[in-house]
Amino acid sequence: RAGAAYTPHAATQDRRIKAIGTVRAVNIGSMFRHGRENTVKSIDALPYVEAGSNARTSDISSGEYAVMPLAPMKESDAPNEELRQAWEYYHTPRAQYPTAPGYATLRSLNQIITYDAYHMAEVYLTQPM
Repeated sequence: RAGAAYTPHAATQDRRIKAIGTVRAVNIGSMFRHGRENTVKSIDALPYVEAGSNARTSDISSGEYAVMPLAPMKESDAPNEELRQAWEYYHTPRAQYPTAPGYATLRSLNQIITYDAYHMAEVYLTQPM
């Protein structure tokens, strides 16, 4: 299964998953809270929770969903190799996939900021990884 660290998180809840293999499991919640370099305090992400709440209200009143990119939209916009690879993953025929469009709804910020892919993993993730 593809998708950040969602598989390890799912395995903490689903015993049918017998083993986990991953190349690079990104904890998207931690990344949004603490930044890509892990230099931001969690409390400093509070405005994102507010933005997510505001987007929910706006989405309902406008009937349209505001979106945010999860990766640079153009290769030249990538400030480093990690984000260049994110651009390649989401926006080139080599890797892109219809269910991974490279953007998320702005209203998702509430869930993303408070999400921790490894919450309780030290207790419930018993499968080999």
